[in-house]
Amino acid sequence: MAASLSPGAAAAAAAAGSSVATSARFDGLEYAENYSRFLVIGGGAAGLSAASHLARCGVRDFKLLEARNRLGGRILTTQVGSAKVELGASWIHGVLGNPLYELAVSQRLVDVVQSPKPHNVAAVTEEGRRLPFSVLQETYEAYFWFFKRCEEYFLCKYQPPEGVRSVGQHIELEIGIYLQRFPPQQRHVRRLVFDYLLKRECCITGAYKTVSCFLM
Repeated sequence: MAASLSPGAAAAAAAAGSSVATSARFDGLEYAENYSRFLVIGGGAAGLSAASHLARCGVRDFKLLEARNRLGGRILTTQVGSAKVELGASWIHGVLGNPLYELAVSQRLVDVVQSPKPHNVAAVTEEGRRLPFSVLQETYEAYFWFFKRCEEYFLCKYQPPEGVRSVGQHIELEIGIYLQRFPPQQRHVRRLVFDYLLKRECCITGAYKTVSCFLM
């Protein structure tokens, strides 16, 4: 599940109660006037979260330093005509245990109850031939359970097979076993779908390859 987030509002909410300073110059003020018990470097998501935690714990003796004239880091909303456009991060991937989603819900930035919208899914080969939906659904479901087993390694502390240390290695092992049951042409078509899903996973997680994502 993905939810849209208003970065400006989230940043303001996270930094509530904090002291924000722009590190533009050193003006020679006395040491005592510049001193703070805590110093948060950077006004991106991590810095704002740290400042928010300090403020909620009743700490006021801190400064947050940001080199730019705005907060939010890579998260940036801008106005284009009458519309707002996200130039940075604009989606929250995953809702369970995700602090960004919890923050967005607490600030009423996302619609918790979302009505399902009908949609069509189609997959087309290099030759322009559309795959039967049954094949697509079957491959998607297999891929889903491959990843569920990756979660079991982490949650249940299972030991993976010898030589399998990353999510990508585990998925490739599962795909290889799964494809053995099909003749060559059907195997090739399903492999194309798996390749697409793996590339999509890299886009979601921000990883160059799934082999760089460790299982444990």
